[in-house]
Amino acid sequence: MLMDMLFNNKIWTILITLILLFAIVNGLRYMGLYEGLENSVPAGPSGTAGPAGPTEPAQTVSKQQQIATVYNF
Repeated sequence: MLMDMLFNNKIWTILITLILLFAIVNGLRYMGLYEGLENSVPAGPSGTAGPAGPTEPAQTVSKQQQIATVYNF
């Protein structure tokens, strides 16, 4: 049974695909291009994200809204 698993092309294809996916994600993370792992923006003086001053009200924006704003959805 172990020999059948070692010589099965489907298993090797899945393993190679997973290893390549892992390498691609780590490469993107290393270059800072992986969106899911970006650092959060430090809070400004009023507690909101970014350099907003104390005169602006606190706004809560979800991650989906931020992505939609960036990509103009």
